[in-house]
Amino acid sequence: DGQIGILNPAIITDTIEYINLPIENEWRVPNFIRLSPNGNWVAFSTGLDSDDSRTNRFTRLFNFVSGEVRDLEPGYTGDMEWSPDGSTLALSRRLEGSQTFDVFVYSIATESLLNITNDGLIRIAIAWSPDSTKLALSTNSCFDSENCVSQLEVLNMLDGTRQISIALSSFFPIGDQGCRLVWSPNSRYVAFIIGCNPSADVAEEIFLWDTSTSQLEQLTNFTTPAFEPGGNRLSAGGYELLWYDDNTLLISPFYPTAESQNVTEQTYAFTLDTRTLTLLFDRYVDAWVINSITQQIAINRSIPVDVYGNPIVESDDVDSGTVVFTLDSAQLESDQAVNLQYRLPNGCNFMWSPDGAMLAYLRSDYGCPHSFNGAGQLVLVDAATGNYQEMTLTRPDGTDPASVIPLGWVAR
Repeated sequence: DGQIGILNPAIITDTIEYINLPIENEWRVPNFIRLSPNGNWVAFSTGLDSDDSRTNRFTRLFNFVSGEVRDLEPGYTGDMEWSPDGSTLALSRRLEGSQTFDVFVYSIATESLLNITNDGLIRIAIAWSPDSTKLALSTNSCFDSENCVSQLEVLNMLDGTRQISIALSSFFPIGDQGCRLVWSPNSRYVAFIIGCNPSADVAEEIFLWDTSTSQLEQLTNFTTPAFEPGGNRLSAGGYELLWYDDNTLLISPFYPTAESQNVTEQTYAFTLDTRTLTLLFDRYVDAWVINSITQQIAINRSIPVDVYGNPIVESDDVDSGTVVFTLDSAQLESDQAVNLQYRLPNGCNFMWSPDGAMLAYLRSDYGCPHSFNGAGQLVLVDAATGNYQEMTLTRPDGTDPASVIPLGWVAR
């Protein structure tokens, strides 16, 4: 069985309200779950306990306010994302009886499920524009060893047209793919990572796509040298992306170098109007989120590791851990660009409250996974002062949960 725990931070107590997750007796506990941005609905997919595969065959929607339950047509779900206004759920899925994947949109108002691609190509990533009018999709489908479709496209949800389509195979080796699509606040640019397919043997880098001009631009060149003559061909790095404003994209990479067994970890700001990449600090950020009201940024700076992922011990590493800071984008070249506000216990899965007054996250001393095995420590932070409280999350009977999956702020 599974429960959803709800806590009112305005009246902190050790008591958490629990709601039983509406699942059938023969279903597994869902591990693929999405909360709508308006906090009204949670969508989750799961399969049968008796299945050998881990495919998500059944998708259900549950309303936190009314308790209403809705079921979508059975099908295998690969990805799903809510529109920012919470009105529509986009899903990459294959309906039962079909052999192809397509992207569907489910409307909360009309309770309708519509196929918006209908071409059978697999979309590995879905991203809504902030104004909820466009869907960016990353496609990677191969019909045979020499016939692959790797492209980025934008679907205009207002008129149902495919607005832009770029064949990534024109820029990158066949078999590669784009992932981690992140829209700019003004719904014009899509930043994404190339090199997400480990079998393609391609360096990971960051690209920017201007959807108004169809211009594709490479922003980083960190892991590419590893694939050049003399390089170690290890691209086992990673990136985190965060838009600060319409003109500033924050990029945090870690990557091995050709000359060293250590991993280089840094965080940059890329400015669109000057096309410059400015170093902010020497650490990789493995989790961060911006407060849309106050522009405060909560981050977790990871512990440095070598090329094999082993921690590099430093005696007094004040640059690691969880902090909240503000950014002065007009002074990126100066020491005043990053203004540290306060330090917090290590953690991730940061979630600012809709009014910007509070930060909630889970404690973690070992990086930032999306779920936690064992008991979770919830941290609630006053955004203005940095004062915080910690709570231990347990099951209703007081025992440790098998895992904790943070959902977000709900409309209760």
